[in-house]
Amino acid sequence: MSAKRRGSWLSPSSPTRTSGGDRLSGASTIAPGRVETHGELDHLLFRPRLHPDVVVRRLESYRDGPYYILKSPQSGAYLRLGPREHEFLDLMDGQRTITEIAVEGFYRHRRLGLALVAQLTELLHREGFLITAPEVAPLVSQAPSPPDKPAARVRRLVARLFRDEVTLPGIDAFVTRLYASVGRLLLARPAIALYSLVALCGLLTFLTSHRLQPVDLFAPRGIEMLFLVALFVVLLIFCHELAHALVCKSFGREVRRGGFALYFGIPIFFVDTTDIWLENRGRRIAVSAAGPFSDLTLGGACSLLAVALPVDAADAVLFLASIAYLAFLANLIPLLKLDGYYILVDLLEIPMLGPRSFAFVREHLLGKLWRRERFDREELLFACYGLLAGLFAVLMFFYAVRLLEMQLAGLIDSLARGGSWLVAPLALLLLIRLGIPLLLRATRALTDTARLATHTLRMLDNDQRPNVDRSPSIVDPLGKQ
Repeated sequence: MSAKRRGSWLSPSSPTRTSGGDRLSGASTIAPGRVETHGELDHLLFRPRLHPDVVVRRLESYRDGPYYILKSPQSGAYLRLGPREHEFLDLMDGQRTITEIAVEGFYRHRRLGLALVAQLTELLHREGFLITAPEVAPLVSQAPSPPDKPAARVRRLVARLFRDEVTLPGIDAFVTRLYASVGRLLLARPAIALYSLVALCGLLTFLTSHRLQPVDLFAPRGIEMLFLVALFVVLLIFCHELAHALVCKSFGREVRRGGFALYFGIPIFFVDTTDIWLENRGRRIAVSAAGPFSDLTLGGACSLLAVALPVDAADAVLFLASIAYLAFLANLIPLLKLDGYYILVDLLEIPMLGPRSFAFVREHLLGKLWRRERFDREELLFACYGLLAGLFAVLMFFYAVRLLEMQLAGLIDSLARGGSWLVAPLALLLLIRLGIPLLLRATRALTDTARLATHTLRMLDNDQRPNVDRSPSIVDPLGKQ
């Protein structure tokens, strides 16, 4: 139920280093491109030329100072570069080779950075930021694409079955028209003040209400309530994603994609607000916070509506309000890659907080504890976040299994007591759409745990010293980091 910042969900890789000590100190992939290359660029022949349509935006970080965000309209990729890497962009005019660019950099800074320029060029080339033609982009070697492994084919099949996605065409044009017609009014200061008042008064009403009762959705006469809850959840998610999209558009940014998806069998809406990476920290936080604020407002509206309704109807509406408040709280949990995580990342200004924390816990934590070495502030943050997020993921897994068991048991019991057989297909849907993915995740978790244990024993046996990269590393995409 959170807006996709493609790149807002990122998978980590280890920092790229060279024997000479040069590395891409500030470069990281924020969102994926669609350009695949194999082989190594020839440093003596390849003449990189930056595409003229590439957007470059300079931003400030209170932790690391200035940095630059690059956007490629052709490949749909976003990159973050440090100041030193950014200086090489002006030299990529198609006239100089990689070696000549490195030599020019040596004249400017008295530091030879051939490896750094080569890494930067390969990154830009791979993500589609360069104008490349066969005659100007020779490769030393052109390795064939490796054949797909059976496990990879199975994972793709499972992903297709359990997360189907339908992208709506022209979503940015639709959001642009919507913002121009009513969006400006919806996001005006008086409107935001009204939302805040409704959210606050509704929350107080909900907390002081003594009429909230549990609802059995699978009771003999609960089928109507089940459909009402389903419609409300669709409305809740739609408003959540629309809030992300309108706030992103209010800052003049593109909503790159949007549509419908099935996530564990549950229909959801999604929008891709990656373009907000070109704005400052405050605006990025505003886009992330717009969705939870929408949940809070809708929950408040339901709570206030319940005051004016009869008892039976009020109970149903208060139940809907509880769903909205649960969605609000769930989206603010920073241990899940939802809106709360992205808000935390922007507040701390630590790119790739989740992947880097898990990498530190996996690669270095036990080694440092074994050798009783001191933790600096960033290492302590990585250790705490990685351990808490890992523990929370385990708890969420067992909670999901238990919830699935309870819902199936309640559904079967209601059918046995003469309930409506119209909900019988729901039991099968829950079993297929939830049970199978949970089983696959459990199997994968056990496999990863065994690999981690083996790696840790080898690391301790070799007495490897920890080596944590304190700057954004080159990563493979997808999300927000």
